[in-house]
Amino acid sequence: MKAIKKILILCMLFITGCRYQNNMSISNIYTNEDIDEAITCVKTYFKDNYGGCTLIDTYYVGDSYEEEFKEYALIYDVDEAIIISSLFETDELGADGSLNPNETYEDWQWILVRDENNDWQHVDHGY
Repeated sequence: MKAIKKILILCMLFITGCRYQNNMSISNIYTNEDIDEAITCVKTYFKDNYGGCTLIDTYYVGDSYEEEFKEYALIYDVDEAIIISSLFETDELGADGSLNPNETYEDWQWILVRDENNDWQHVDHGY
């Protein structure tokens, strides 16, 4: 099953001619600019900390997670929180060894927080 999934992903990437996508969602909570800035934060963190991995897709999880956003904002004592989800692949070494080698990770979530007029900050990630 994993092999079929990988083949389908690779075919999709070959057809689209890219290794990275950025899916935007419509939100009544966040502007497209808010979401794009959060995704940029994720991409930067990923690039700096996930050597040996290839980021394929990122997307806003949707307004249905509003209660989780509020909970994270309370936990981190900030004004706002957002969750960005991603799809990425690891190399044969499993990145730094903390991830499975040659694996595709789907729905890997990134929790970001910010206070009013500040940039998004990564505070946690995982399934």
